[in-house]
Amino acid sequence: MILSTSYNEIEILENIKNLHCKKKRFHLDVTYSRGTIYKNRKEIEPRIKTDKNYFENIDAQMNTKNLPIKSESIESIIYDPPFLCRTGKAINRDKTAIRYGYYTSRTEQIEEYTRSIEEFSRVLKTSGVLIIKIGDMKGNEYITSHVDMINIINEKGLTVIDIFIKVRNRNINQTDRNQRVAKQNHTFFIVAKKKRKYTRR
Repeated sequence: MILSTSYNEIEILENIKNLHCKKKRFHLDVTYSRGTIYKNRKEIEPRIKTDKNYFENIDAQMNTKNLPIKSESIESIIYDPPFLCRTGKAINRDKTAIRYGYYTSRTEQIEEYTRSIEEFSRVLKTSGVLIIKIGDMKGNEYITSHVDMINIINEKGLTVIDIFIKVRNRNINQTDRNQRVAKQNHTFFIVAKKKRKYTRR
């Protein structure tokens, strides 16, 4: 039985591969970075590893908004974009921002997501699968990035077919006396599929 929640990212990726990718290895990861999400598990690591920044273990540098890849040639894509969006410093967020990147405005964030999803839709084969890891941001403003992503997916010719939730299994700081909203301890894995185009005869 495959459940929608897990404490383990590897388990979620294996479940997505088995349910939605015909048990094949993922084809392309466009935000591979150092590949830490895969924990050196070769059976789920993507066949092609790219990132917009240079890392020793990637196959090529690529910008997700303009992929040098032939249309309708990719079976599955993994996309793990930044989710932080802020203009000023936040002491408790700076390490995360430096490591994973961030957006300086909501406009920049939505534009990045929109143009990237558009490219993924172009390069995916019909019935190709897109897997997106995304978190929401809570602070002075609650930014529902996963909702933005789902809306963009629907606009760009893809259909959400599944959602998994990874729950953090570690101690959470309990000393926040100024808490205004629920502490976030989860991440979404959105699974979408490219629609088949039907033409009238």
